[in-house]
Amino acid sequence: AVTATAEENPLTGEAGGIVTSGNNGYTYYITVENTESDPESVVPTNVVLTFAWPAPYERTNIEFVTEPSFPCDPIGPSGDITCLLGDMEPGATVELRITYNSPSDTPGGLLFRSAARVSADQEDSDTNNNRNNGINEVITEVNLGIEKTDNLDIVAPGDFGEYTIVVRNDG
Repeated sequence: AVTATAEENPLTGEAGGIVTSGNNGYTYYITVENTESDPESVVPTNVVLTFAWPAPYERTNIEFVTEPSFPCDPIGPSGDITCLLGDMEPGATVELRITYNSPSDTPGGLLFRSAARVSADQEDSDTNNNRNNGINEVITEVNLGIEKTDNLDIVAPGDFGEYTIVVRNDG
């Protein structure tokens, strides 16, 4: 049986999570595994991983953690991903990382779904573990700050001073 899992946090095993609008460097971790341990079992051929890409996230990189790497399409910032993994011997595992950014104009409060699915030429006896779904909730983060400076330490009557005020959003 070939299985697929997709996580955003491999430490907790959670699929999906919170994404902050305008932040960069989020990662999906995808694992495809042939869970058969019997070396005499049928080897799944032409294994294909598809990953439904949640718009409007912008993909920045697709990287295979395990060797060898396999062809994936498209490589660009958007669109569902298809990776041709070839034949998978019993116990074989393929891991990849997909990094992405959440554009600053992504509205907060939206939910985006992602789905990893694996298939092969052979019929799988347990298709329940061939798909993994996740949901991201987008939040907006506002962190306003203000800074005030002046050009004089001491002001005497009749002197002119100048204040500079800067307001910023660090969110």
